[in-house]
Amino acid sequence: MFAKFVLIGFDLVEEMLVEAIRPHAASNGGGSALTDVRAILSLFVMAFASLIPFFGVTGLSNARGQEKMRKLFFGSGAGF
Repeated sequence: MFAKFVLIGFDLVEEMLVEAIRPHAASNGGGSALTDVRAILSLFVMAFASLIPFFGVTGLSNARGQEKMRKLFFGSGAGF
């Protein structure tokens, strides 16, 4: 149930970002949105935010050990 609300929330945030970028890009005469500094910065922020979990789990795995992380994600008991 929680996952559904999280996905709906991310969908709403994505729609707000697209609506924030699209009118500004359309005022350029319909050109490429990547020539706009605002669009480039928003893409950078989205890419950065999407990579946080990957590097976070990787760093945690290096600090705690791969076996403990494997137990945490795939085992029945708590790894910590």
